Amino acid sequence: MIALFVVAIAFTAILGLHGRNIQLVDRANHFNRATLLARELLTQTQFDAENDLSDGNGVFESYPEYHWTRQIVDTGLESVKCVRLTIFWDGGRPVELVYWVGRNE
Repeated sequence: MIALFVVAIAFTAILGLHGRNIQLVDRANHFNRATLLARELLTQTQFDAENDLSDGNGVFESYPEYHWTRQIVDTGLESVKCVRLTIFWDGGRPVELVYWVGRNE
């Protein structure tokens, strides 16, 4: 009877750890996807740097549960701008990337 009790406790603990592991993998997948989407948007911003940069927000077409905001911060240098890009998704902590964009003059 005691052995059965020990096995039941161990099985419950293992099931709890497995559930926690699934949550961690899901969070890591969201974080990785948000980071890759942010890099894609930063690359587009880098190409658009020759035009006027402006604040903005939007939703990724391929992943509608992910949305973004872009804030352009003045650095005090006319040819350098600081871009703050934040990626949000439903039920997750946001990912923020900071990038400096310079113009060739």
